[in-house]
Amino acid sequence: VIILGMSAAAYTFGGFIQAFLAGEMERQWGHQRMTKEIGQMRDHTILCGYGRIGEILAEDLTRSQQAFVVVESDLERVTKARDKDLLCLHGDATADEMLIAAGLHHAKALLTALPNDAANVFITLTARNLNRDLLIVARAEHPATERKLRQAGADRVVLPATIGAKQMSR
Repeated sequence: VIILGMSAAAYTFGGFIQAFLAGEMERQWGHQRMTKEIGQMRDHTILCGYGRIGEILAEDLTRSQQAFVVVESDLERVTKARDKDLLCLHGDATADEMLIAAGLHHAKALLTALPNDAANVFITLTARNLNRDLLIVARAEHPATERKLRQAGADRVVLPATIGAKQMSR
């Protein structure tokens, strides 16, 4: 009975270890594959933020078959994006290293869709300094921010609340 009990415990414990290691290895291989794919991308779009607006933008980019990379700091949203088989980096889009990891030097466009105007200004300024030829489209919540985003280097500024209000008044 002792030998049988010990054997059953060892078998069960070994199964748990195997499941854990298999999951970790699969996650690591997935991360390496994603990093390699992003490194090979050219003329793609970088989407900063996968919130309400970022998700709609990602759907439109997917529908039009444009290559893009999502940069998101919220782990729950990263998981949501990866569940939809999107290339998604987990990190702060205001960091130079994160934009470079997303392939900023080879990108054709950057869409910054964060709800925080200051972060959008900072991302725009950083991206413009790292890639002068980049098309930058930035989101602004407050009309006063539009001028700052243009000074920071945004080619286009979109104010979702203003657009929504004008659409509703029609």
